[in-house]
Amino acid sequence: DEFISRLIRTIKPDRFRNKLGIQSIKGIHALSCKKRTGIRELMEDISEVIQKARFIGQLFPSSWLKLEQTLATLRNTTTPILNWKEFSRIAIGCHIEEESVKEAAKYLHMIGVLCYFDDPRSGLDDLVILDPQFLTNVMSAIVTLKHRYGSEGVILKKDLLHIWKEFPRNIHSKLINLLERFDIAQGIPDKLTGTKKYIVPCLLPDTTPAGLSE
Repeated sequence: DEFISRLIRTIKPDRFRNKLGIQSIKGIHALSCKKRTGIRELMEDISEVIQKARFIGQLFPSSWLKLEQTLATLRNTTTPILNWKEFSRIAIGCHIEEESVKEAAKYLHMIGVLCYFDDPRSGLDDLVILDPQFLTNVMSAIVTLKHRYGSEGVILKKDLLHIWKEFPRNIHSKLINLLERFDIAQGIPDKLTGTKKYIVPCLLPDTTPAGLSE
């Protein structure tokens, strides 16, 4: 207990919050698989967090299930991306009231059916990703050794046209916003081109890349 107390004082979990202000670290536990200690406490803590989740224990309209089934069909036949207007039209077609569409989107996001970020500041609230694997592919296309772009932790805006050639060009700006939201990349002004270049922290070398120090 003293060890955990010291660890909490050192890490200060309250500092770690997402962009919506929600605390990311819910608890810290010391475990020993060999001695089988701490496991029960961890399970109880996880159970408590789950029970406090927003949608647990609630009943939902059958129209939400119909929406989930409709989106599953679309996911396999089209590019798994919709703007908010398109998503709303489909949801209303599944007999969901217009004022409940956003609540349904948040629920489907929470259970892993789709990805929706209600973040007007970044413009991501206009993007609905029907297949969470698509989001993984977007991120892994940046953080990879399969191409030479970003080899020193810096990617130019023009590089994204090649890196994301498999993704529709008209959503590239939204994809950049996703990278910044998850702290995978951070845009900074490029004085040479007048546009932006993007720092990818996990790809940075031990020494400062040329042209980045200023």
